[in-house]
Amino acid sequence: MATYSHSKLETFKRCRYQYKLTYIDRIKTKTESIEAFVGSRFHELMEELYEKGKEHEYFIEELLDRYEKLWKKKWHNGIKISETQKKAEDYLNYGKQCVRNFYDQELGFGKNARTKTFGVEVKFEFPVDSEGKNKVIGYIDRLAKNKEGLTEIQDYKTSRSLPDEETLKTDRQLSIYQLGLKNLRKGQEINESLIRFVWFYVASGVTFQIKPRSAEELDKLLSEIRSEIQTIEAAHDFPATLNSMCKHCRHQDRCPAYQTTKQFGSD
Repeated sequence: MATYSHSKLETFKRCRYQYKLTYIDRIKTKTESIEAFVGSRFHELMEELYEKGKEHEYFIEELLDRYEKLWKKKWHNGIKISETQKKAEDYLNYGKQCVRNFYDQELGFGKNARTKTFGVEVKFEFPVDSEGKNKVIGYIDRLAKNKEGLTEIQDYKTSRSLPDEETLKTDRQLSIYQLGLKNLRKGQEINESLIRFVWFYVASGVTFQIKPRSAEELDKLLSEIRSEIQTIEAAHDFPATLNSMCKHCRHQDRCPAYQTTKQFGSD
């Protein structure tokens, strides 16, 4: 049985060469972009707070101190900073600002929280076909219930750039999580009108709430995923494709397309 995830499917669409190195050749690298490092530490902090401190009301100073400790503990020599005018401390402060913004968005934790948590880093999986040949797996950042009784499928983003709402309406990530949630609650009737997708763009302090896909739209999405997996499994060519995510890629040193851009100074 082969397993797929949202990021795995998106990697194939974005750059087949990166897909091959990562998921077929399984090449491990010691490099990590500073942007990915910032995001990972933020997710770790959220997991720790919501998993272990659901009933505890935190002060912002506690959160910032814990974020910095996680940063120092996980820092390694393979972290790459592509913006040469910036230093590691700039990104540490950036990460702390993300924590501050989220704290303000959610009005703190514990008794003052806007929502009640009932799942953190919730693992899910669901079959793509009736034979059970392939399945999709993933982890939901946080499941929570708000004061209106809506179940929120939440995701944290530490990116500086903000999407427009129309783009989020067609984004598949949380819709795949919705499929995962349905499988976790197999045998239970799920009212789609009582679910909300919530994206926290913590660098900007902006929250997006989007209605989920209907049952018919989910069926269509599942069909799309099935077709994409068939394309992946039939693929023989894995060309490198330059894209906006190249600067974060762990395989820059191996990529002929990326090395060409560096050679001609167009990176």
